[in-house]
Amino acid sequence: MAQLTLGTQVRPRAEFRNGFKTLSDEDRSPAFFIEQRARLFADYNVEKFRVRINFQDVRIWGSTNQIFKTDSNVVTNVYEAWGLYRFSDTWSFKVGRMAWDYDNARFLGDLRWAAQSRSHDGLVFSYKNSTNNWQVDLGGAFNQVGFEPGILTKTFYSGVNNYKTNQFLYINKKLENAKLSLLIHNDGRQLQADSSLAMRQTYGLIGTGNIGDVGVGGELYYQGAKMPVM
Repeated sequence: MAQLTLGTQVRPRAEFRNGFKTLSDEDRSPAFFIEQRARLFADYNVEKFRVRINFQDVRIWGSTNQIFKTDSNVVTNVYEAWGLYRFSDTWSFKVGRMAWDYDNARFLGDLRWAAQSRSHDGLVFSYKNSTNNWQVDLGGAFNQVGFEPGILTKTFYSGVNNYKTNQFLYINKKLENAKLSLLIHNDGRQLQADSSLAMRQTYGLIGTGNIGDVGVGGELYYQGAKMPVM
């Protein structure tokens, strides 16, 4: 049965900053502002297909004129725009602009606490079995700037604080009283000096569980690279 879901979110957040990120002193006055995120999304789900589009508007109250056409102080964009195809009850393929959000979101997360959040342009092959409680996601992305008619040669990526290429493997197993996850992640950034790619690998092991009525958890990460990533 086909299902269409429409939804919205309006989230204003007031912030009082006094010593945020760096220690303040007596000569500095605190900062105060209200930031607002508004979203409008549509989700269409039918048999093997699912499509989701999520528009968002992020602004600081009073950062724009009351009458304006364009303003650099407003962030209006598409937060999500992806399509999903289900090969079976356990296998699926997802492509488009999406949030990658795993476990406690410490490494791969949607940054939902920030008004603008975080999303990626990429694809994910996913295996998820509710019977044996295994989940395996294999994803990746390749980023480029400029409009297609202007791209005739090379793939130099600049002007955006982002990775150029990204690949990850996420494996999760749910046990009776615990959950274990393994993350293998590779990202490459364009070096401006010689146009080469600086590749970086990150390996993560995350575990959570219960011992009686006490919840426990831990995580271990290792990161390495052949050259420094700027």
